[in-house]
Amino acid sequence: MREGAPADLAAKLPTEAAAAGAEAPWRYNMAATLTVDCSKAAKELGLELKAPAVSVRDLCGNAMFQRLVREASA
Repeated sequence: MREGAPADLAAKLPTEAAAAGAEAPWRYNMAATLTVDCSKAAKELGLELKAPAVSVRDLCGNAMFQRLVREASA
């Protein structure tokens, strides 16, 4: 995410994973992975899906998203 974000936004992004007992760790755990298979949707609906990295880059470039990101508190 940091790679696709403008410098001022990238500076606000967390740099480490949340502790296991942290509140809502699934929201912030950067060590977690999720695998999703969208091939059926692409095939049956004729969708042209973007790679996750491209979607994240596009999200980071969105001005509305950039206004929603706040400095992480320690």
